[in-house]
Amino acid sequence: MRIVVPERATGRLGAAWRACVGTGRFDLALRRLYEVTAHAVKEVDAALQVGGPALSPGADDWLPRFADFVAARSVPVDFVSKHAYSSGPARHLPFGVHQTLTPAAELLKQFATPAALLRDTALAGLPVPTTLFHGGFGLLTHRQIKKPTYHLYAFLARLGDEVLARGPDYLVTRDGTGRITVLAWAPVDVTGREPVPDRHTVRLSLPLAAPGASTAFLLRSSVSEEAGNAWRAWCEMGRPASPRTRQLDALREAAEPVRRHASLPVVAGRVALDLDLSRHEVTLVELTAVADETPPWWSDERLLGQPAGEEPA
Repeated sequence: MRIVVPERATGRLGAAWRACVGTGRFDLALRRLYEVTAHAVKEVDAALQVGGPALSPGADDWLPRFADFVAARSVPVDFVSKHAYSSGPARHLPFGVHQTLTPAAELLKQFATPAALLRDTALAGLPVPTTLFHGGFGLLTHRQIKKPTYHLYAFLARLGDEVLARGPDYLVTRDGTGRITVLAWAPVDVTGREPVPDRHTVRLSLPLAAPGASTAFLLRSSVSEEAGNAWRAWCEMGRPASPRTRQLDALREAAEPVRRHASLPVVAGRVALDLDLSRHEVTLVELTAVADETPPWWSDERLLGQPAGEEPA
């Protein structure tokens, strides 16, 4: 958990935080925020890991006070988080900021500071997460591997502005070019208490406003427990703490959505779409009308050396 108060924070909340910064009230407010948040997370699912406080290097002295607080009030904390920076002093320029890079070993020194500061506290021995998948927030791991959640936002960015239909497991949109997009998902129980089906089907009839078009091109991108899931690949590798270059390359490939394509018929201005979704799958379907530009003399058989009609004049 990290709180960043902007220099020009506005509104009541911003004013309240700015009034607390640099005072004992800020310490109290931040500790109270962690306490409420940690208990709320554990009430939803006690197996979920919570931790903090994701301090910057200049605030390391806050860690022992944080440890005393969580120990005195029995606040859950599963790990200690730390922000580490590899950049040197900032040199401000009219168009940006220049910063030098420190040696990579400096990051290891910064990650080691929590263990030293907490050695004689109730939090001694808690881990500082450094592996690719440690339960932290963000859409990318610290080696820039895309998490499955990354693709949900990428899928949302490809939706059109006009909403045509929505349901409990789909959203249909259209953009200004007439492209139809469908975001569909399999049911999931976020608590993990109820079983979910291994397969889920979504059937839709979609309008495709393209006079004269007899087919539509379908491009489908999917992520699931098996597809586009770098976490699964990392587990199958044995959860390497420091993946080698070839392992990182494989993880980046495994993190990409599985893509399929097909040609679907357009009947009376509509396309019938049947989606079979696997467990926990999220899929994006893009449909565009096809304007067939195949020359009348073209023959696919000719590519394989088989006889075809006469050569074009």
